[in-house]
Amino acid sequence: MIQLSVGQVSAIIAAITTALQLFFPTALALLIVGLLKSDMSATTWSSVGATLHSSHWAALLRADTATSVNVQGSVKWLLRIGSLGLLLIALASIITPIGLYETVQPNQVLQTVSFLYIADSGPFGYGTPERSTLGFNRLCGVPNLVTCPGSDTVEVKSNESISSDFPFGYDSRIPAEKIGLLQSGLQEQQQTVSSFFDIQFRSHNKRQDPDINNGTFYTAGAYRQLDTLVLQDSIEAIEGLVVDMINGRIAFRNHTLPAGISLGATWDEDLLVMEPETHCVDTNLTIDFTTSGLNGTLGGKLEDVVLTDRGGFANIATDSPTYDKASPQVNADLVNRAYQSAWYFDALLAIYYNVTRPNPNAFGYLTSAVGNTFQLPETTLLGLDKLVVEDYSSVFSTFLANDNSSFTSDDSFPFWPNPFNISRSNFSEIANECNGVVGTSKSNMSNVAVGCGLVYGVPRLSDGQTKLAYDPGVRLSMPLLSCASAVKMNVKKFSFRFNGTDGLRSLRVDSISDQSSDSKPLYWGVENNSGLDVNIQDAAPLWGLVSSTTPESDELSVVKSPYLYLPGNLGIFTILTQSGSDNVPGTTFAIDALSSLYDGDVFDPDQGFAGYGGKNSVAMFAQWQRLSATANGTAHIINLIYADLAANALVGTKSWLQSSNNIPGTGNANQKRQASTTSADASQATAQVPVRVFSRQIRYRWLFGIPAYVAVLLSVVIGSATLILVCLGRASTYKMRAYLNATSVGRSLSLFLYPGECEPQTSSSRWVRGVGTKKINISKPAWIPRATQPLLYPENFNNSSYTTGHSGVVGYENDDQPLIDQKTGTAIQLTPIASPMPPTQPRFGTSTQDNGQNLHQGYLSHFGAHHIAGQAQNQFPPPPTQTSNTYPMEGFAR
Repeated sequence: MIQLSVGQVSAIIAAITTALQLFFPTALALLIVGLLKSDMSATTWSSVGATLHSSHWAALLRADTATSVNVQGSVKWLLRIGSLGLLLIALASIITPIGLYETVQPNQVLQTVSFLYIADSGPFGYGTPERSTLGFNRLCGVPNLVTCPGSDTVEVKSNESISSDFPFGYDSRIPAEKIGLLQSGLQEQQQTVSSFFDIQFRSHNKRQDPDINNGTFYTAGAYRQLDTLVLQDSIEAIEGLVVDMINGRIAFRNHTLPAGISLGATWDEDLLVMEPETHCVDTNLTIDFTTSGLNGTLGGKLEDVVLTDRGGFANIATDSPTYDKASPQVNADLVNRAYQSAWYFDALLAIYYNVTRPNPNAFGYLTSAVGNTFQLPETTLLGLDKLVVEDYSSVFSTFLANDNSSFTSDDSFPFWPNPFNISRSNFSEIANECNGVVGTSKSNMSNVAVGCGLVYGVPRLSDGQTKLAYDPGVRLSMPLLSCASAVKMNVKKFSFRFNGTDGLRSLRVDSISDQSSDSKPLYWGVENNSGLDVNIQDAAPLWGLVSSTTPESDELSVVKSPYLYLPGNLGIFTILTQSGSDNVPGTTFAIDALSSLYDGDVFDPDQGFAGYGGKNSVAMFAQWQRLSATANGTAHIINLIYADLAANALVGTKSWLQSSNNIPGTGNANQKRQASTTSADASQATAQVPVRVFSRQIRYRWLFGIPAYVAVLLSVVIGSATLILVCLGRASTYKMRAYLNATSVGRSLSLFLYPGECEPQTSSSRWVRGVGTKKINISKPAWIPRATQPLLYPENFNNSSYTTGHSGVVGYENDDQPLIDQKTGTAIQLTPIASPMPPTQPRFGTSTQDNGQNLHQGYLSHFGAHHIAGQAQNQFPPPPTQTSNTYPMEGFAR
């Protein structure tokens, strides 16, 4: 079905109306002609003449009124301009409406509306448990517990054991003073901005330990996969979060939306954003192989597996690179971290293959060139039909068969001599150097949590092309890239749009931008535990938004910055698991997620993850195949996977509702999820928020108004000229009436056919009741007008010329002299003959001008007026009692 806009429908209606305006007078004129009688009154002929000459027949048949020959120049051009104006108006009436269209737009004026909590009806909604009221808790030193910073737990250390004793039990609660301090900055931000304690684990468990919190229940976070969003390439609103899968980040928001808005609304919010930042560097080494599997699959045995030097060996820099360690919170320098790791990886492999040497005289020789290959075992543990991210040391267990920790066995593989005894531990040091943090590092904001690892890209053809299924015997190439990632927190402005048609699914994000320059600055407070007997592995620092007046102290570092890199250490116990130990997701999740990602755990479905390698999803495999072709694309893969992990693991509890300001476990039992709100809490279940409400508005595409603009301009010109002539006295209604009377066909004919019976400029009301009733015959064969009623003043004409034997005056058929000379250039004087005449008694056919002149007196003087006994001298004689039978052979006086 054809979809028509309002403007198009209006244009169609206007076109039909214009067509009817053309058709109706044209058809009506033809209809009148068909019904005309040859003998009708002068008034009828005036009406008929006006109708016929105003119809389009005058132009079609090139009648006198439509010709431009011998027409006065000024009149000719004005008539042409008038015709052009009518044409423009007709076109404008059709074209102009096409530019009209209806749209739903937000009003410019803000309107306060009620916001209500709306639950997510999707997997992230019904898969998210109710919020716990047990509050946050923190266990430090897991598995060997130590007292957390700020806790009143009494710890007794023993020299004979690495573990400590807690004679009064272990208090995992976070002090209320610390919670208030790390949330204090929210008073200076918009209501929707979250801080550390507005972030919760989506899934959680209850735990109980007799030595912790006096044996009462406490909450521990858990990772459980609900769904995956990595293929969405959109910004999705899910329970407690806004997930940006275009850029790979999440924002914390407990969703409250406008209520009672039929067309929706738009508004802005500031939200806390968790954003991974990743940089990757190509090692310029590839693993190349030939497939031999049946039906082109990659599951069969591989042949001719080699490590190819694409410049990683041949063009290696002889000086080891470094990265900026001066101020990690200002510049984490992830690019140089990834480059340094790639350099170490290439250098260790080059030394392993004896392409160069570490000492003496490092890089004293270099025996490789671009394109050189180094044989690898054909039996490996590497999945070649998926993307893999692992530690740098995985290259030994995967490929280098002469390492004692190798899980491969291929007797046909010739062992490399490895003269410098490069081992797995050498490759393990790459990540430690990249992280810049070890377990014994101080627990402060300077030690940023950085994950580093090696990405085995999805194989593609040697020419760079990709396919979802490869033929047997094709040569494939797998890129190797070094990546480094950190997680930073910031606040961004989100522009929301909501149409109210489908719950939370109707919420859309129009844009995400940095805070404006007039926004209040962000002050980040981070625990400084450098002076305590805890390291960063025991207790990663807590952080939060603090007020601008919060002073820095020995226990708290304060930094004014638009972002904060999360501190921490990726250790052996930092891993996403379904059975977490405590409940501080703002600290532990980022560390655990980076660790699980770069250890390769998240690519294994058996570990409880979605299987982010793409082995079980052809669509994901194709996506990774495309992105892993470049370093930036590979970095984007890491960010997308991290964002998806965060979407499954975390939930935000902050909203427009005042109840979302409550922190569970601090003396109130208010639940963060408003689905459980009772009627008693109704006053806290809504919030008043200024928004721009959508309304239906009419818009116009100005290009379609060009004919109308020209018509308006022409009208202004004509109107201005008319106004000038009116002001000069050259145009007036009196003059207009005089010319209307003078050019009326019935009146003009009656002046000649019934002479002397009426003055030319008598009023229409008197004329139609007087001479206008006189019959005039226009018929075949000569179509010459003739009077068919008696004349009032036949004495003015030669009676001998009249003929008899007809109804009324006849003889026009033999008149060879027309009433009006049709010689070229003949002028017709329409000015009435006037002569001084005293005012007379109002009678039929008389009228007096303002200047005292009687217009009809000229007619009396011209035609004569015989005095009749008993009548006043200036009165018309009574009409004759019988029809005059004479007509002047020379015709009417001219």
